[in-house]
Amino acid sequence: MKIKINKSLIDKINNLTRGPAFVVIILIFIHAFLIIVPPVNLEYAFVDAAKYFATQNENYLHQYFSVQANTLTLSYLAYLFSMLAFGVDELIIIRILNLVGLVFLAYGLDKICSFYNLTNKKFIFLLIFLNPLIWIYSGRATADFLPVGLGIYSLSLALGEEKVYQKSIIGSLFLGLSVLIKPHALLFILFLFVMMLMEKNKSQAIKKFLLLSLSSILIFFVYLIIIKHNFGFLLTPHKFQQALRLNFSNIGINFILYVGFLGILSAPGFFVSSHFYKSLTDHYLLITMLLILMISFGLLFAKDVGELNFGPVDNLLNEQLRLLTLSLMSIVTLLLTYLSLGPHSKISYSFWASILIVIFLFSLTRPAQRYLIFLVPFFIMALPKIFIESKKLIWSTVAIFIAINCYIELNRWSTGKASLLIVHELERNNLIEKTNPGAVVANVNNFFFNSRDHLKEYIVISGISNKSIITVTSGVGFFKKTYSVESIN
Repeated sequence: MKIKINKSLIDKINNLTRGPAFVVIILIFIHAFLIIVPPVNLEYAFVDAAKYFATQNENYLHQYFSVQANTLTLSYLAYLFSMLAFGVDELIIIRILNLVGLVFLAYGLDKICSFYNLTNKKFIFLLIFLNPLIWIYSGRATADFLPVGLGIYSLSLALGEEKVYQKSIIGSLFLGLSVLIKPHALLFILFLFVMMLMEKNKSQAIKKFLLLSLSSILIFFVYLIIIKHNFGFLLTPHKFQQALRLNFSNIGINFILYVGFLGILSAPGFFVSSHFYKSLTDHYLLITMLLILMISFGLLFAKDVGELNFGPVDNLLNEQLRLLTLSLMSIVTLLLTYLSLGPHSKISYSFWASILIVIFLFSLTRPAQRYLIFLVPFFIMALPKIFIESKKLIWSTVAIFIAINCYIELNRWSTGKASLLIVHELERNNLIEKTNPGAVVANVNNFFFNSRDHLKEYIVISGISNKSIITVTSGVGFFKKTYSVESIN
């Protein structure tokens, strides 16, 4: 018996498996598999804030504002969806929302790449979606990734000359939602501006720009009024206003470290490119001077006044080495910028100018590596074409990204699991109220928050000591995580 197979169906399947959509589908499945990983790094705050809207328990709100400067929008969305998804934990709902953000990001990037004739979309997608920042936050229950997906999707709707007003209105709503989740998304307006500058129909481009930008700003303004009326502050809780204020004293330091971080995050495989080394030799005198300057800067002046760290990877190197690495990588980033700016690279000029302006704005306040998540897609799209066409560079970078992401996920699992184990042991021994969460405060502080004013006799530490009365371990080998409880006195 012969089975007839539709040839067009086979062609469609082959095209799908070779295209960028296949990359996104596979990564979403992997993230879905990891969706039950225990919470870490303040995920509990967003989860419990969603519970506030369901219960009106003020403790959830106080807890959120004690550890978070983000808006309540993501938690409110989770609350709305929880009313439809009966019995599904808010942690899972928020993580699913971020996975939906991957779909929006993929659609937006596909449209932008097609509109500007950026070739090798599959490789661009690999570098963006496997990027450690994108990977980490698209799988976490935090407010860092979803606004990126929504924002870039909204920018893609502004391109072209079909259904202009309809797409612009939809785009303004998505951009507005992106800003409500993370006000940093207002910086997408700068990218929208340079994209509209490249449109041929200038009058139509101006209308699209004004509609999207002013609508999103208006939506944000209404949100600020609501927050001020209900909570007594405009944007940031009083606790964080001093830390997040404008600070002009560290602009230069922050800028250099941000630039270096963006390079090491997005193109760590640069060292296999012969074209890169040719550029080094062509400009050896300037590069030598920059090396001396950045080594001196990294050793003598560089300091981390915020969160410009490598997360769990910091366990493998000290702070001075990290700052020196970022300082030197700023040279790589600037060289990549130079190589991108050929005579016919108008899109690269526009993206790079916007990227550097945004980094300057980021440098005006307390720095954090997660803010760069807004820039990674544009950085990758602006990379030199010869780099994107180099399979050696692409696959070496992908290999580095996969190794880093595997390390991060194994560390996340062992850390989250060990944190829950120590909580269970403390509850079993009736010691929660008497214990300072210490080393696990970022992961499970929700179990300790209601007893925060009680006198503490014990503290949770990382590792084990001769004073430990409780010890738990999770993970295996190099990824094993141990927490202990010891007496404070």
